[in-house]
Amino acid sequence: MVVTMVESVLMKEMISGRGKTAINRIFVFSLFCLIYSNALAVSWHIEPVATLKGSYTDNVTLESNDLAESDFITEILPGIHILADGNRLDLDLDYRLQHIRYYDHGESNKTQHALGLRADFTVVEDLFFVEATSDYTQVPVFSSSVRDPENIAITDDVTDIFTNSISPYLVHEFGNFAAGRLMYTIRRVNYKDSTTSDVDHRVINAGLGSGTGFTKFRWNLTYSDRDAEPEIGTSSRFKIAMADLRYPLYKRMFAIAKLGYEKNTYSLSDASTKTEGEVWGLGLGWAPTTRTSMEAVFGKRYFGNAANVILTHEGSLFTVSALYEEDFTTGSFVDAGTPTFDENGNPVYGIDRPSVSTEVYLNKRMSADLVYSLSKSEITFTLFDTKREYQVTGAVDHVYGGDVVWDWTLSSRTTATFGAFWHQTAPFEETPRIDDFYGGVRLERSLSPSLTGGADYSFLKRDTETDGGSYSRNRVGAYITLVF
Repeated sequence: MVVTMVESVLMKEMISGRGKTAINRIFVFSLFCLIYSNALAVSWHIEPVATLKGSYTDNVTLESNDLAESDFITEILPGIHILADGNRLDLDLDYRLQHIRYYDHGESNKTQHALGLRADFTVVEDLFFVEATSDYTQVPVFSSSVRDPENIAITDDVTDIFTNSISPYLVHEFGNFAAGRLMYTIRRVNYKDSTTSDVDHRVINAGLGSGTGFTKFRWNLTYSDRDAEPEIGTSSRFKIAMADLRYPLYKRMFAIAKLGYEKNTYSLSDASTKTEGEVWGLGLGWAPTTRTSMEAVFGKRYFGNAANVILTHEGSLFTVSALYEEDFTTGSFVDAGTPTFDENGNPVYGIDRPSVSTEVYLNKRMSADLVYSLSKSEITFTLFDTKREYQVTGAVDHVYGGDVVWDWTLSSRTTATFGAFWHQTAPFEETPRIDDFYGGVRLERSLSPSLTGGADYSFLKRDTETDGGSYSRNRVGAYITLVF
């Protein structure tokens, strides 16, 4: 029964339409083998769910306020969550269908899908494993496209992305001397938008790190080879080999040294520009407790100065994390690495993401998160700053902003959620900036062990100097959710 349900929810999408590719067929065949071979030896948890939601909005098309059109919206949201836990198979699948019907814009009725799948299969215990992933979601076509965190607007600026990957990998411990890992990934990134090229990824990741026999001096050797081959356009490849060395200095402080070489191949506006060279960095780390650690490394790469900073702290009331990193990538690698669902099982519709493109860019990202937890509430703050330097056009895409979410337990059966964000986007240096604002509140009550009802309100606003680019939207709704 479990395999039949997975097939009916998942497989028909994978083997139809643009999914008829070698990589997608390998993914489907491999996943079936994993599930069938372990179905009887696994503990399955299956949770079907269905939500019916009605809303009213004063701007269903996210047009400028003088062109705004109101409408009543009905959403039918069936879904399923499947967990499998066994000696050889671990699987986590979330799927949600979003059928949207508009009262005054019936010609725009649509059905959208959200899928997140992670499966890990043990072929040979403590040695050989296979990991499979699959994601299906909707994203804006351009970094300046209209943004709707609720995914209900009538707009042509959104496309579907369907990603499948299979990753066989080996792990082995060489006594107390070292531990090694070798993974090979084949991945297909499909874009429903016919103007966007689908992309095949082939990725090799290898690592060998010091074992338990090294009590002071620690070392780690890594190799990465990422290849992206679009159906239309120029391929790109990123190869880097690194040695990471760490030695204690004083109490919990340690020195960090990194040395390596990278060789990249991608299109450039100037073909004579260097794309390979030595990589090095020096820095310090500090781990005063098992719950707190900091690292800062500064050095050089072939394109100039480079830096990497990491901070994590887990306290009794709050958790803090901060990160600064920079590396070359493409939009398809970003899309493949972005989860479809959040930790609460809700679909995530990306805001901070590049335009759908195969062009290589240097991604410089800084982010910081603070989670403050009390007995009946939890507040999460997020700040980020992302700069994308495109290597062919020379354009610079800059996005920064902040988010806040407050979950509050009012009683044993009633919860409230408040959320807001502000993001500013500068798509190109000479393009007007875009300010996106969002705020929402939701009140939810458990009516029975399997039935939940709620009401919510949200406000969405964009400010920009582009003619006709500004808009605002109010939406109010009510819903009921049944867990089977």
